[in-house]
Amino acid sequence: PKQGAALIAIAGPVANFLTALLLTIVLQHFPFMSLGISLGSFLQNVVFVTVYLNIGLMVFNIIPIAPLDGSKLIGAFIPDRYYTEYQEYLHIGPYILMGLILLQTFGINILSRIMMPLVDIAFSAIQLIT
Repeated sequence: PKQGAALIAIAGPVANFLTALLLTIVLQHFPFMSLGISLGSFLQNVVFVTVYLNIGLMVFNIIPIAPLDGSKLIGAFIPDRYYTEYQEYLHIGPYILMGLILLQTFGINILSRIMMPLVDIAFSAIQLIT
């Protein structure tokens, strides 16, 4: 069951990565400006923002705090003898996550400090692949 949950959990981040990869290819090869300066520029910006949003969602979802997918991915690697304690941690995960999000609103950027380097690495990886 742990491995099944991990496979299901990885589907979302993989879908985000593949969407970002596909849209990066579109950005590199679609002649946006042939649609006119205004429309082409607008659509190019929409696609670029969508790439970044998908990368951001991927990174956010792999944070190992319940209810995010990362908690299920980590759970697959927890030895059975510790899994009960891990399950107890999962109950406080949403409170930890909400606390981190709340801290962001007050300028305490713990989530950003964790996520932004990973977003940059993922974005660079996608650019290397394409």
